[in-house]
Amino acid sequence: MSIFSNKKDEALVLGQDSLRELKAIKEVLIELIKLNEKKVVREFTEKDFDLPIIQSHPDCIKILDTEGCILFMNYNGLCQNEVDDFLTIRKKQWWKQWGSENEAMVKDSVYRALEGETTSFTALCRTVKGTAKWWEVVVSPLGNPVKQILSVSKDITKINNKQL
Repeated sequence: MSIFSNKKDEALVLGQDSLRELKAIKEVLIELIKLNEKKVVREFTEKDFDLPIIQSHPDCIKILDTEGCILFMNYNGLCQNEVDDFLTIRKKQWWKQWGSENEAMVKDSVYRALEGETTSFTALCRTVKGTAKWWEVVVSPLGNPVKQILSVSKDITKINNKQL
């Protein structure tokens, strides 16, 4: 699986361990959706995702609604994005965080996830406090039909800065 950057002809490859981790997280989230559908259709809350595999995962894990708005971000994601209060980004469109130069690409990944496709990209994005970071991002649909969207972002700033 390749992670395509916004630079022409440039690609990074996820290692097999990363792919296994992403698949495990996706499976847990799909099971949560199935359980949720058996109960009452409702919006997921942080308590639904308060599982060690999600909260302790080193990457930024986000759940988006079908409008591309952020419903959940794990603890490490909040730290990496320098978010002091989740409520400041909750229900905000995810692509707005990526700046105008990346907005169309991020929107496209959300729309493609809504169509059932898993996509990926690599891009520069500033944290809430303005720190520039490079991210390797995988965006996947959750549910069939799609109920929500999973985004897993890996901070690759140190790796990318070494290559520059």
